[in-house]
Amino acid sequence: MTDGPLACTCIIPCYNERARIAPVLAEVLRVANLAEVIVVDDGSTDGTADLVAQRFPGVTLLRLLRNQGKAAAVQAGVDRVATSHALLLDADLRGLRAAEIEAAVALALARPDVDMVILRRVKAGVHARLCRGDVLFSGERIVKTNDLRAALATSPDGYQIEIALNRYMALHGKRVVWVPSSARNTLKMQKHGPVRGLTGDIKMVKHMIDYAGLGAFVEQFLFFARDRAALPTGEKVGAPSRVANLVGWRKL
Repeated sequence: MTDGPLACTCIIPCYNERARIAPVLAEVLRVANLAEVIVVDDGSTDGTADLVAQRFPGVTLLRLLRNQGKAAAVQAGVDRVATSHALLLDADLRGLRAAEIEAAVALALARPDVDMVILRRVKAGVHARLCRGDVLFSGERIVKTNDLRAALATSPDGYQIEIALNRYMALHGKRVVWVPSSARNTLKMQKHGPVRGLTGDIKMVKHMIDYAGLGAFVEQFLFFARDRAALPTGEKVGAPSRVANLVGWRKL
């Protein structure tokens, strides 16, 4: 069972992304099969919310008064969702393609047996692909709204939202597949410099693993979201890398 009409709402949490969010929104607004785009500004201090309000009046903008972390921002967004599915996107993506998102949304809406579709970052760096971060940590995913709400009810904090969703799906026997995505995230090193950025990336990964424990992360690495789904059009968007082939994938 799903909540609301069979349709998809996009939620984009953001914090101090004024320099990066405009291209993301411009591309997302080209996606024809989204019922609504919700941007949740998580207490930004750089004018992100003002930019969104001025340049993208068709977007639903929610402003949190203080920075509460990614999971809280997603929660604020999902509280406004009235559709069966939600698309989660990061605000700092590069190379996002509307056609890929549209095809992934069409797949999720057409397949009631699929509970979550992860947009796999096939252009991620080698280090990310080796630990399957291009799948496990991807912030781009389409999930049934009631499952997203249930995963958030387990109280993930900050960047634990992706691991919490993975854990919830695995524990409840949900079906999760992936499709390729050309989008790349902006590393913290690119935002804040090498020292501060690397420290931030390490803390973020540790924070994710802390949610479920190292054993659960290893289990996810070995078994979670191994199936690649065929898009409704039959078109293949992108291709798995040699490193991705080493850790294995199956076509659904």
